[in-house]
Amino acid sequence: MLESVRRIALPILGEEFAAFGLDAEDEEGCEDDEIYVLERIVNKLGKIAGIATGMSAAINHQSMIEGLAEQDRAVLNMLLEPGAMPSEGADAEEATTQEQHLGDTDGTVSKLESRRADIDPYPSEDAKQQLDFTGVSFEGLDSWDFDVLAISDKEQIQIAAWIMIQNATKFGEVELKPQVLGTFLQTLYENYNATLPFHTWYHGFDVLHTVWRCMLLTRSWDFLRGLDQFALLFSAVSHDVGHFGLSNVFLVEVGHELAVRYNDKSPLENMHCSTAFKIVSGTKDANIFGGLR
Repeated sequence: MLESVRRIALPILGEEFAAFGLDAEDEEGCEDDEIYVLERIVNKLGKIAGIATGMSAAINHQSMIEGLAEQDRAVLNMLLEPGAMPSEGADAEEATTQEQHLGDTDGTVSKLESRRADIDPYPSEDAKQQLDFTGVSFEGLDSWDFDVLAISDKEQIQIAAWIMIQNATKFGEVELKPQVLGTFLQTLYENYNATLPFHTWYHGFDVLHTVWRCMLLTRSWDFLRGLDQFALLFSAVSHDVGHFGLSNVFLVEVGHELAVRYNDKSPLENMHCSTAFKIVSGTKDANIFGGLR
């Protein structure tokens, strides 16, 4: 995993990071190094996101961006609407060209940005009351003290559905039918391996809850469309479906079928993604992508 983390970190942390850590063959004993790398990535992205969201009034001031590296500018450009922060020396014509290249000639992105700014992403009182049947209050759910193991599997599926529907309803870019989402989540639950010590449905649900809460705490709607948020929640809940308890390193070393199929490139992650999409496309009334707008 360390080699994959290093490749991801390189464009974010710079060339000085290329020689960091241990060799790939030593990666099984270097969890601390992986955590260190990931912490640095998260910290740097957090600073960039803070500039993009918390300082929007000052972002157009040239002094605020003069010290940013080109990689950081690129990240900011992804967080902001097209043309909002051109590179140093770029003129209005270049910004307009970039916006047209991104397909926003009719101002669609700007309209979406404006619409999202008016949305309160927190659930209404009626939506909060819908959680009552699970025995979990919104205040209890919206907390790091929430214990995913303290509720039943059925309640976990119900809360997962509530999180995804509540988010999709707020932003209006994905139409989720409760019955279809319920079928998808139930089938997803059944495809997680309940005999494993860690990579089970409980882990998938825990990650869904964590990602959802991080999205609220970081005001993700300031820089993510409703569709992007839906993609994050879908990825979170399904990211380890079908896991059978072995590592990518092991699968590659023994020439496992999955390693051969995916050419030794993240065989487990490719399998998880494939399994999730097979559930969506191959299970009756489980196509949660059918309501994409």
